[in-house]
Amino acid sequence: MEKLKPCPYCGGEADIQHKSFYMSSAYCVECKVCRTRTKLVFADTIGYKVVDNKFKETRYDTLTAIKMVVDLWNRRVNENV
Repeated sequence: MEKLKPCPYCGGEADIQHKSFYMSSAYCVECKVCRTRTKLVFADTIGYKVVDNKFKETRYDTLTAIKMVVDLWNRRVNENV
């Protein structure tokens, strides 16, 4: 798995958080210092995304959900400049 970059706001260390909800699980990356976090990505539940102006059902397994939040956390605006 990809290493987490430092927090873009305070430079603190971050880790992957698991959040449990009734009959579902979600993951995010959260800074240990300032508590900034990514959006929650739900695993093993049905989600929807728009493809060709139509809703398409999607389902993420746990590893995919974790990879998505890591990619969200590690993305930086001026990274490829």
